[in-house]
Amino acid sequence: MSNDHIRPSSIEGIKQLAKRFKKSDGIQHAVALDKASKAAGFENYKHALRKLGDGFGAAGPSVELYISVLWRDRTTKVTGCEILKMPLGGPLDALVKPAQYKDRGGLGTMRREGPDHLADTYTASSQEAAREAACEAARTIQFIEAARLVPSKAKRSFPRGQVQHRMPGSDHDAAWFDPAAKTFIRTNEPYAHGITREQKGWADRHDWAVAISSWNHNP
Repeated sequence: MSNDHIRPSSIEGIKQLAKRFKKSDGIQHAVALDKASKAAGFENYKHALRKLGDGFGAAGPSVELYISVLWRDRTTKVTGCEILKMPLGGPLDALVKPAQYKDRGGLGTMRREGPDHLADTYTASSQEAAREAACEAARTIQFIEAARLVPSKAKRSFPRGQVQHRMPGSDHDAAWFDPAAKTFIRTNEPYAHGITREQKGWADRHDWAVAISSWNHNP
């Protein structure tokens, strides 16, 4: 992946990019820090430190997250890297930990390159596929930030902790944990437009609540 298109928005992000420059360019650490700082829009590393300090990002209500996905067209042999930039209301690590990425499809192949950069570990088969992967990861992050839920694959997310008690009619269902309420929530993509009689009976038997969301699909 080319480092030239990554624009860090934090000191830690600059340090992470500097490590990549140091390895790829064979330059000294101080030189790499200056180069990474320039990529972030600063004159040098000292300038970045003055502006950003030791916090996550620059002053303001939001920070920026970069999602990068490499791609290689198998027919034309053309390669590239799609980079999606999205705003966040706070640090990514405060929303979801790297160990939790594997628990949700949109983040399952992502790795943390820095506090403001996610990179896909797989190379997409086309530019379009790379864009789709980046957008899927972005939608997952947006959902996590809006709902304040974190992805989970714990068996406890099923009634009585058993998968055989999965809600009838479930399709592409996913488990989430609410850190504030200390409880699990399962999202579902049913084909029915409402709650079926079977689902209502399932909820009554297991003392669960079923509600229809305002969005159409899982993130």
